[in-house]
Amino acid sequence: MSMKWLFLSNEDQIRGGAQSCCKEVAKAAIADGAHVTFACLRENPYQDMADAFPSMCTVTMVDRVEPRSLRPASLKAAWRVLRSVRPDVIFFANTPSPNFFSFLALSKLAGVAHCVVSFGTDVEMPAPLPSRTYIGGWVRGANLWRREFLVSASLAYKFMTLGLFNNDDQMKNWRAATGYPERVSKLWNYPVDLSKFRQSERLRREVREEFNVGAGDVVIGGVGTLNAQKSFDLSIRALRLVLDRVPGARLVIAGDGNQDALLRLSAELGVRERVLLLGGRDDIPRLMNGFDIFCMPSTHIHESLGIVYLEAQATGVPIVVPDLPGPRRVAQEGESGVVVERGNPEAFATAWANLAADLPLRQRLVDAGRANVLAFGREHVYRGLLREMRVA
Repeated sequence: MSMKWLFLSNEDQIRGGAQSCCKEVAKAAIADGAHVTFACLRENPYQDMADAFPSMCTVTMVDRVEPRSLRPASLKAAWRVLRSVRPDVIFFANTPSPNFFSFLALSKLAGVAHCVVSFGTDVEMPAPLPSRTYIGGWVRGANLWRREFLVSASLAYKFMTLGLFNNDDQMKNWRAATGYPERVSKLWNYPVDLSKFRQSERLRREVREEFNVGAGDVVIGGVGTLNAQKSFDLSIRALRLVLDRVPGARLVIAGDGNQDALLRLSAELGVRERVLLLGGRDDIPRLMNGFDIFCMPSTHIHESLGIVYLEAQATGVPIVVPDLPGPRRVAQEGESGVVVERGNPEAFATAWANLAADLPLRQRLVDAGRANVLAFGREHVYRGLLREMRVA
């Protein structure tokens, strides 16, 4: 008998790894004969799934649920969804802090067999949350909302049957902060659709022509939101340093966000003509074929994995990653990628220059990266997830 999966999505999961994770697991479940429902708060980023699988996938909008509360209105709204869908499995990705307390708290009463939570972004327990106004606006809560949050999270997450973590540091820190037992805490691989990311000489020529780069130019590519966490300003600083050793170096970055600060910095450093900011793109698998080196120089501890590093490996592009637990895991501690000191543009520039000059090293990293990313393939990850749930 096929299972019913309920995927939960809040406003923090409109883009990025959390959404990608849910979609890939859902696609694997659908291929396995399951019916999938996405319950979305406020916005719906999953309509494409319903359109692609009209008989196997449903999207429903949920009102009056505060995802980090056990208050009556949230419990009542969650109960309506649970009784309507009657899922065997609840799945969601936490980002950036524990979510969906009401669904977890009611799961056993609703007959849900498995509550699976992917701890998607944070390596450490979230920082203190802001206070809110209490007692009709007369009294400012003395961090009362955070206290309510922690108590509610502790109660709700007792019903989690499987917690999935991206790296050992993340799992250790969250278990220490929350008391999640070892038996429900597992290291796992974020699923990637490997069929989308393939090396193609035709696409390489096409994309590099679009970039207007010469045959001898070295394209350092990056993909990610233009925010402080991704730290693409470091890439621009590293570009300025590497040009002395690699005159043909070019930097290409694709991602949503305000470009003004990066454009100003590139102009100040005299590398404006060497930097191409593409904005948000929906053809990332194609673009990656134009890169010689991939780098996203994140400095934030919340970078718990970095799916784009895996996508670059699947495309046959060597990766340079910051010394953070998640990216370090993708690079296999240097076996399938170069690991450098985070926040240090000189270290990134040196790594880029070494790769530009050493074609055998680049090929070795490409081969190791392709082997590494196989463990993150959608079907492989899904089967492993079923084994952990003991339903395979």
